[in-house]
Amino acid sequence: MPTEIPTEEITEEITPIEEVIENPEEEIVEPGETSIIEEADAALEASNADISSAAATSKALSTNFTMVNLGTVQATVSLEYRKNTGALWPVGAAYQGPFTLAANGGSKQLRQYFDTDMSSGKGSVVLSSDQPLGAISQILARNQVPSSGAYSGASTGSSQVYAPLVAKQGGSASGTVNAEIVIQNTGTSNVNVAVDFYNNSNGALAFTKTGISIPGNTSYYYDLSTEAGLPNNWFGSAVVRATSAGGAVAVVTNLFMGADLLQTYNGFAASQAATKWMNPSFFSRLTNGLSTVMTVQNLSASDWSVNSVVASCVRTQGSGPANFTLRNTTIVKRNAPYNFNPVTDMTIPGNWVGACTVTTPGAAVMIVQMRYVGAPYPEGAAFNALDANGTAKKCSVPLIAKRLSNGFATVFTVQNLSTTSAAHVTFQYKVNTAESAPGTTDVTVGPYTIPAGASLQHNHRLPGNGGSGSLVHNLPDGWVGSVVVTSSDQPIDCYAQLTYYTNKSGDTFMAHNGFTY
Repeated sequence: MPTEIPTEEITEEITPIEEVIENPEEEIVEPGETSIIEEADAALEASNADISSAAATSKALSTNFTMVNLGTVQATVSLEYRKNTGALWPVGAAYQGPFTLAANGGSKQLRQYFDTDMSSGKGSVVLSSDQPLGAISQILARNQVPSSGAYSGASTGSSQVYAPLVAKQGGSASGTVNAEIVIQNTGTSNVNVAVDFYNNSNGALAFTKTGISIPGNTSYYYDLSTEAGLPNNWFGSAVVRATSAGGAVAVVTNLFMGADLLQTYNGFAASQAATKWMNPSFFSRLTNGLSTVMTVQNLSASDWSVNSVVASCVRTQGSGPANFTLRNTTIVKRNAPYNFNPVTDMTIPGNWVGACTVTTPGAAVMIVQMRYVGAPYPEGAAFNALDANGTAKKCSVPLIAKRLSNGFATVFTVQNLSTTSAAHVTFQYKVNTAESAPGTTDVTVGPYTIPAGASLQHNHRLPGNGGSGSLVHNLPDGWVGSVVVTSSDQPIDCYAQLTYYTNKSGDTFMAHNGFTY
């Protein structure tokens, strides 16, 4: 992950990411892969100084991943690395495991680019644990103009996975857009896969890719920039289907834009389609150029009429309207997406920060794209919108960092999923002594109140203890570890931004979803 935890060697500004464990969801837990409990298995992509032969990017990408113990007792974690050919991928003893993680948030980061025994290439890794596990991966272009992306490992696969936004040689203000779809077989037997592509404009089926066969525990890298079945300047969505009986896959999408910008997001399992989604960070034309775009895809059986998609937004910081409501201004065709885009829609209040709840008349999935517009260098990130119907009262991310010497720092946001009642939350920051500055310890803050439908952000980029009131995190500079947030009443969800506050070029901005339980 580009936010490489403190290590002197990691003091480079963010180097472009490779395709780390690219599996679309939190850790890729392979269902019952061994006798270990399901939620303990995790599948991720891994790459080591692999020079992409595809046209989507000319950069050599590398990855790292960070795992966290979500259980209440010590976890033992085993790892299996495989190249994209399906062959086992030998690694150095320090990267092979098994590893032990302390209870309630113990974490460990493994950086593939420092493993001298690991050959160059791309592939995946499956993590198996005797306790519930979470894992995230960073994709970095190192020792070049930075590009970077991050995503959460998947704990389970699905027979059908949605990618709401993909492109082939698409034209944009940020440069040419190309998607790389990484499909991981989360089972142990070969699986056949087909990918359906739907036009962005009208939702019509544009092309179906067949003939993909993926060995067990292996990832397939599908670069759309060279796909002859799609025209140039094409934007749309993809549905990845495991066509073998009982087959299941996880998906991660890398969107390469221009020379350096990279946005990475997880695919949505079919079971995740819902009619209510939340975006904890809706930024509209901030003075630093940051805006977010909410892209919601119609997965229902019919078109959606004008004004039927509703975004109800609540301000959490700054000035401007306390709240406002947005609606779709055009018909949303079946399988097509609709964007709420403050970069181009001047009716949306500017310099505004808040959270939005999006409701749809039928099944949908939604992603959030974050991009600095007009900034000196291109930076972008993406994450999956949060399921507003979630019931979990705990959320964790494996990697938190406060102003490291290499410029790396995180921003962590918790969303109250209740739109009617306030949530009361406590933050438990668990230090990673192998990565953190000497003398740093665990830190607990709260309980803090998050109003109904709102979010709470802890910004570890800023000097000091975070501010005042519920913004206080009390982490010292150089602190590295994980965080577990517990709500005493309302359901919550979370996500993290991985950043370099000293960035001088390229894209060093990443985001990923947290793990609820």
